[in-house]
Amino acid sequence: MRKKGFTLIELLLVILVMSLIVTLSIGAAMKAIIAGRDFRVEAMRDGLELALKDYYAKEGTWPCPLPPDGGNSIFATFDTVEKNIKVFENVIKARNRTSLDPAGFMTVFKGTPKAGDNRVLLGGTRMSLREALEKHPGDDFPLGYPNPRNQSEFVVYWIRFNLMTDSAEVSR
Repeated sequence: MRKKGFTLIELLLVILVMSLIVTLSIGAAMKAIIAGRDFRVEAMRDGLELALKDYYAKEGTWPCPLPPDGGNSIFATFDTVEKNIKVFENVIKARNRTSLDPAGFMTVFKGTPKAGDNRVLLGGTRMSLREALEKHPGDDFPLGYPNPRNQSEFVVYWIRFNLMTDSAEVSR
């Protein structure tokens, strides 16, 4: 006569199958989280590009001085922390006249540049642009985003002006 209940082998097999399902679902969830972060970064990039174009449409000029159109270069590139600040400084000041909402964009205060990569800041205090403007008025802030794959890094947006077509592009 057989006793009611499960054998040890049956219980171990059920635990093994359940742990396999949990492991696979965690991997899928992490991919979805990273995809969501990537989407947020792209939306912020689009918003900054729109703010630059909006500024140009309303003011008739780009928000920062561009090098004179001479020589063989048709692009003006702003790809470091210091240059990024210069581009968005006037856009931030004119935020009432442009589509830039400071609450939706990220900045970092007193971050340390990563060795070998002048677009990445380590450490510092991350906050929304609105919060930074309220807490530290008059200071300069780079606009960027936390790296979706390594949240300890803060990457500054790369801005490129095409002097031939008079257009701007914000890249990540």
